[in-house]
This record gives sequence, structure tokens and C-alpha cells, in this order.
Amino acid sequence: MKLFAAKDMRNYIGCKYFLVDISCIEEQLDDFIVALQSMQMMLNMRIIPILSDMVNADAYIGRLVDIGVTDIVTADSMDGIRDELAECLSEDGGMQRYKRSSESFKQDTAFEEAPKPKEIVKYKWNSRNVKIAIAGTQRRSGVTVTAFNLAAWLIARGASACYVETNTNRHLNWIVNIYDAEKDGEAYPVGGVDCYFTNELDKDYNFVIYDCGEFKEPTTIFREADIRLLCGSILPHEAKDYLQVLNACKDMDIYKLGLCVPKPLQEFCRESLNKEILIAESSHDLFENNINGHIYLPMVKRFIIIYKFG
Repeated sequence: MKLFAAKDMRNYIGCKYFLVDISCIEEQLDDFIVALQSMQMMLNMRIIPILSDMVNADAYIGRLVDIGVTDIVTADSMDGIRDELAECLSEDGGMQRYKRSSESFKQDTAFEEAPKPKEIVKYKWNSRNVKIAIAGTQRRSGVTVTAFNLAAWLIARGASACYVETNTNRHLNWIVNIYDAEKDGEAYPVGGVDCYFTNELDKDYNFVIYDCGEFKEPTTIFREADIRLLCGSILPHEAKDYLQVLNACKDMDIYKLGLCVPKPLQEFCRESLNKEILIAESSHDLFENNINGHIYLPMVKRFIIIYKFG
């Protein structure tokens, strides 16, 4: 379950419901709850656990309600299961019987709604073709989303920035087709970001952002970049991958990003890695321009010459 949550859940962004039969899960209760918390952090979907015929269902119910999962099927008969599933899938708030018990969770939840973003401040920049390389320690570790988010963040603050795909995943081909982008010179403008399939730019930018994809050994582009970001999950069962890549990059200055880490586990993961890990907020919008500024601003602050204009 934890492996599924970490590796595959990012493929189900558009789903509204997630049903899971507890009898098919190998993990113990604690690990199962951690997996669900990871899913809550990554995706906005209604989680519906099925506890039918479980002798220790009460223990699961208590822990599920503690993390805000209140659509829980416990009936033993087929008719009862069908009725409870219909209630859990209903459009009027789902199952209500456990809602009262979760009121305290709504006040203290680690996954509470983020505060409204602050007004975006524009800057003037003193930089030309500063190379920013972004890589991942695992597949689907958020490299492409991070690269686009960083480009959008910079552009929204007055900089010029472009995206260059330098891996073999071919995500850019899909993105260009989905957004029906038309070529302008060597670039394909998508969502306000100039995108390049090769490192043959036909104009200058303040920042050039390279999507290096996943690697185990740093590429030449990553080594020669002015700024380097390493993305990946740092959950306990995936920390080994992160540490292996960090060791391969031990002689480089790197901004180390931990993605999709539930808040209750963030401090533990930092301490277990004993590294300067920066926790990034999850994003599923390629062109989100007002997220993770606590990471991006210190990286590029030295290139700002005037702090506000216009």
C-alpha cells in the first residue's frame, strides 16, 4: 500500500474516490495509516476503506477518523455493503455517522487548507541564462511539475524563464499536444512558459530551467548548472534511493527537496536523513505560480536588483 501511494497515486489525479478493502492490505495498521496520509497530501479524493468482517474493525475506525477518513464501510451482508457504499459515494457529503467524531480533527488536522497566498511582488533581475537543473531520485518524483512551477513562479515575478527537456521521458511532447501549442522560433509557448525540446535556445532568458528527469548518477547538465535541485520522496521506505543519489552528488551544492511528505512525518524524515531537506508543498498544476516561494526565493535572491516596481 505504501509503495502504491508513493509510486502510483500520482497517476490518478482526476479520480474523486479511492476504495480500499483492508483485507487485501499487507501492512499493519500504523503503516496503512501513513500510506493514507501520503495520499491525502497528494490528492484531493474521498477515501473509502472497507472493513467488512474484520475482527479489529474498531481499532481501524478510530485511527481512520483521527486522520479525517469518515467514509467507512463496515456492513457484513451484501445488501448492507451496497447501502453503505452508496452513502459513502453520495454527493451530499458522504457517510455522516463518523462526522461528529472527526470535528476535533478539523481543527487540528495536519492537512488543513493552506492560507490564502500573499500578493505577488514583481522584481527586476540581473541575470542572463542562469542554468537551473532539476532532477529526481525516483520515477514520478515531481521533477517536471517542479520545473514548470519554478518557471511560472519566476515569470510571475518579472523574470524571463524557459523550460528545457533534457531527459528521455518525453513528457514535453504530451504537454505540447495537450495544450495545442504552436511553435514560435525554436520554442513552444505553453501557459506563458517557452518550452524547448533541445538545448538550442534562440533567445536569452534570465533563467533556463532544465528538466533532467530521474538519474542515479548526475548528468553533465546537472553538474554544470548554476543552481541544482534534487526532488524525491523522503518517506522512510524511499529514503535509501534519495541517499544513494545524494552520495553520487556529494561534491555539489544542491537544494534538496522532499515532496509529498505528510506533515506528521516531516520532522522525522529530516532527522532520519540528517540532511538539510526543504519540504516542498505538493502541486498538480503545471503553471501554479505562487507555491514554494520559501524555497525558490532564497535560491535566486542574489539576482534581484530592485525589490519592487510597477
